[in-house]
Amino acid sequence: METEGQLPFLDLLLKRTNSGGLKLSVYTDQYLNFMSHHPIDHKMSVVRTLLERSQNLVSEPEDKKKEDIHVQDALWTCGYPEWSFQKARRQMKQTKPKKKKKIRMQQ
Repeated sequence: METEGQLPFLDLLLKRTNSGGLKLSVYTDQYLNFMSHHPIDHKMSVVRTLLERSQNLVSEPEDKKKEDIHVQDALWTCGYPEWSFQKARRQMKQTKPKKKKKIRMQQ
């Protein structure tokens, strides 16, 4: 239910702007603890997914910076070391968008 121009949806908060548009931000802090017995790939996926989510879903540039800092602080609380953020950012830069294959129609 919308309250004061805000609507929570999954782990996003949708806010109405004065101009009638929407502003998206993230609002959850429940993440996999680094000391858990999950494979390191799962833990790195948590870091990458959260950083990519902030870059792809958060609508305002200043909010993206705030969300990246928030993600890093929240994951530090869960025991994630600094190297995990550095590695995730390197992996994100190396990953290029996949090109869509063109389908030829036979006549």
